[in-house]
Amino acid sequence: QVFILGTVFFGVIAGGMAAVQLLPTFEYIGLTARTEFTFDAKGGGFPFYDVAQMLFPGTVSTWSPLYIGLPGLALALIGLVRSRERQSVFWGVVSLVALVAGFGARSPLYHLLYNIMPGANVFRGQERAAYLFANSMVILAGIGASSLAVNTNNERIVRVLRYFLVAILSLTGVIFVLWLGSSDAYSEISIFARTVLIAIPTYLLLTSLLQGHRQRILYGLLAALLIFDLFIVNMDNRSVFVPIPPMQQLSFTPPPLVARVLEDTATPFRVDGNYRDLYGNYATLYNVMDIRGISPLFLEGPHTLIQTNQPVNPTSWEIFAVRYVFTDWNELPVSSEIVATAQDRYGTANLHRLSDPRPFAWLVYNAALVSSDDEAYALLADPNFTARQTVILNREVGIELSGTRPEDVSAQVTAFTPETFSIEVNTPENAVLTIAHPDYPGWQVTIDGQPAEILRAYGATMAIPVTAGQHTVELVYEPLTYRLGSVISLMTWGALVVFSITMLIRGQNVLK
Repeated sequence: QVFILGTVFFGVIAGGMAAVQLLPTFEYIGLTARTEFTFDAKGGGFPFYDVAQMLFPGTVSTWSPLYIGLPGLALALIGLVRSRERQSVFWGVVSLVALVAGFGARSPLYHLLYNIMPGANVFRGQERAAYLFANSMVILAGIGASSLAVNTNNERIVRVLRYFLVAILSLTGVIFVLWLGSSDAYSEISIFARTVLIAIPTYLLLTSLLQGHRQRILYGLLAALLIFDLFIVNMDNRSVFVPIPPMQQLSFTPPPLVARVLEDTATPFRVDGNYRDLYGNYATLYNVMDIRGISPLFLEGPHTLIQTNQPVNPTSWEIFAVRYVFTDWNELPVSSEIVATAQDRYGTANLHRLSDPRPFAWLVYNAALVSSDDEAYALLADPNFTARQTVILNREVGIELSGTRPEDVSAQVTAFTPETFSIEVNTPENAVLTIAHPDYPGWQVTIDGQPAEILRAYGATMAIPVTAGQHTVELVYEPLTYRLGSVISLMTWGALVVFSITMLIRGQNVLK
């Protein structure tokens, strides 16, 4: 009961301290395309045979996240068997649960967690449980190491270690026999030989310590063996260590095509860099607004419009004010000009500048109402629909629109930062100001200093009704989740400070 209450108490304290980050995070995750992932997409994990890498690292995959070293594994076994403390049992259970959870959908445990544990149905990559497994095993190894210095001789654990060594030798022999005659497999024999060479001194050192020989040199040799074991496993693995200085691993100098984009100062605008130089998240490095990226945490609306099955998607270029496209194509489905060509890791790459890119802010004088985002996407897929002439909205605009765009109108972005921007609008008639920015909770808008409402446009972006005349439209990101989280975090930290001071004063009074 004390353990359960203590766990809940520390969980509440930790949640309160991190509320300023947690609440906005939960809000964002609920609006991402990840909510549409199926059980199969989220249930990935280790294959069962990956357990072999607890003894033979590098045999199944490039990485061996379950490997804590043979001496570490033996010490964890000692900590679990010899120690009678509750913490040993606790960490043993935690390591077992983490290991089983790491198998993902292959394990019945994940099916249970997926359905009853809050948040378990959101995240992919159940292999992440390897961190909890390795952490628990290392704690057990520490408990086992500390018990070597205080406990008396124990022949039972010596026998367990002997069986452990025999099992490793037997398994290695079986695999060697199975691989006889396969020349392609001989390159892997070194892995098993290394395991045997580490297992033997591990057994000799631990049995000596368990039998009461507590010379300091034995403890030193055991520590050295731990370090040596982990070192030789990783020293030649170029996937976990790159022998290049950090500043040389990634150039902070923009590639030629990116540099050409950065010369365009008529911001803001976006690029579509999915195909060449900006593949991945490198746009952030060079401060370029790319509609793509590799994160699975895309907002659902923009993700639906951008990530289509087509090689290119001109509709997303229109909705999100794309001006440049990185591709190896010589022609695009819309009118464009190749303004630069360069070589990248895939070959020849072209930078296209669209001939008539949509501005970041655009006034529209006709609206189509839909009852859902899916209806908006279906309407955008109609080749006869022109998004620049008609805005698709999720509710009534609230002002009368003429249906025809006047000649002398303008919507100019005068200031732009990630969390606030301003637009100067000049229109002789009522209009809808469409903005190539994702619709997201927390954005507040004012027109000439007066609060206004934001409508959802095209199932993904923001739109603001404006009346005839000259107006200053300002948008600021001030989410309720952040403000509420800040208050909770400040209160939690304040309570902790008060509690700490109170306990300190009481302790001093007791000493007096």
